[in-house]
Amino acid sequence: MASGLGDLRAAAVALAGADPVALPPSALADQVVELRQLIDGLEGTWSQLVAVLDGSGAAEAGTSAFLRSSCRLAPAASRARVVLARRLAGRPAVEAALTAGEISVDHARVVTNALEELAAADSTLAADAEEPCWRRRGSWTRSASAARSPTPATRSRRRPPPSPTRPGTAAATSTSQPPSTAWSPSTACSPPRGASS
Repeated sequence: MASGLGDLRAAAVALAGADPVALPPSALADQVVELRQLIDGLEGTWSQLVAVLDGSGAAEAGTSAFLRSSCRLAPAASRARVVLARRLAGRPAVEAALTAGEISVDHARVVTNALEELAAADSTLAADAEEPCWRRRGSWTRSASAARSPTPATRSRRRPPPSPTRPGTAAATSTSQPPSTAWSPSTACSPPRGASS
């Protein structure tokens, strides 16, 4: 791993030395997307290392304290990363998607949090729900060119205005909205509308 880190550091230095202004816009957009996927993949690898460090007990003051002092993370961020590393260790499909750069850390956190909540209610359902989320791995990603040229349908979509009432009030909890589709493991992670499968 040490020589791999040296190679990675050298590649990062070379990339930082390149002038992005010289790139045509399409190549620049493609590099932005590709670099983000590489960073996400490295975040997955880093989370694996954090999980192993956490499990080894090598960080005497605790893994979170070690990340705060050695990696310059804020207290809340270091705790969140230890929790995520622990959860990813028990969710191989989510961990693989993050390590491959197919999802972001935020996405992995949302999915693992949801699966933990689901497991608290029904562990079998949680186990069944993890795999459908990643079965179509990579099919949801949009190319940089697709992201640059939204379709007329996506251009015209607007967020609905926020509700004028506070949560918990009678108006906010009315049942005037149509019921949502029933949840099932096969539909839990359906691609976003308009994404190809």
